[in-house]
Amino acid sequence: YISKDGNFRCNDCNKEFKKIVKFEIHLSKEHNLGIKYHCAHCDYSTEKRTLYNLHVVTHGNAELPCPHCSFLAKSAHRLEKHIYVVHTCRKCKICDLTFDVPS
Repeated sequence: YISKDGNFRCNDCNKEFKKIVKFEIHLSKEHNLGIKYHCAHCDYSTEKRTLYNLHVVTHGNAELPCPHCSFLAKSAHRLEKHIYVVHTCRKCKICDLTFDVPS
């Protein structure tokens, strides 16, 4: 529940948290409730292992170079997303004109 000072208080152990994310992590880790996967490096958490695995690699070293620029990606998924967003032409769905995306 929410305490008088606006913090989130655990009903089981009375610990208080200013941020709901920290409160949810506490419930999951200490009392086995709620979200299953929590990043050890930041406040990210999710119920899906696949999303967790994609997130965790963002904390690693960037090692995959973009073949078109000096960008270094931390995962193959992130490199694919970068190439699509930064280096791919866009086509209008209405008139079929093609536009280059500025780098």
